Amino acid sequence: MNSTVVHHRWSDIPSEQINASIARQFITGERVTVARFELKRGGVVPRHAHENEQVSYIVSGALKFVFDDREVVVREGEVLQIPGHVPHARKSSTIASPSTCSARCGRIGLTRRIRIFRDRA
Repeated sequence: MNSTVVHHRWSDIPSEQINASIARQFITGERVTVARFELKRGGVVPRHAHENEQVSYIVSGALKFVFDDREVVVREGEVLQIPGHVPHARKSSTIASPSTCSARCGRIGLTRRIRIFRDRA
C-alpha cells in the first residue's frame, strides 16, 4: 500500500483525445480513479456499465445522463451518484460544452472504456 501523499494539478496532467468530441484526464490510485472529461457540444459517451459506483460532479455546463428507465439532466455544481452495474450514457447539452469530474472506487479498466468510446463515436 502506498503511504505517500501526492498533490496533483489538472494543468499538469496530459489530456487525451478519446474521440472528436471527448477529451479526458485521469488520476488512478490504488483503490480509486478520478477522471475529468471535457465534452464538446453534442458530444456523446456511449451506453456502458462498470462494476464500480460512479460519482460525477458537473464543473461547468450541463450533461444529460440516459438510463434504461429515465433521463437526468445534471447542471453545473450538481452531483450524480450511479450505482455499479447500472447501464448509462451521457450526452452533452447543445447549449454549453460541459466539463465533468467523475470518481470511481477501484482501479477501472480505462483502456477498455477508451476503446468503447472510440468505437461508438
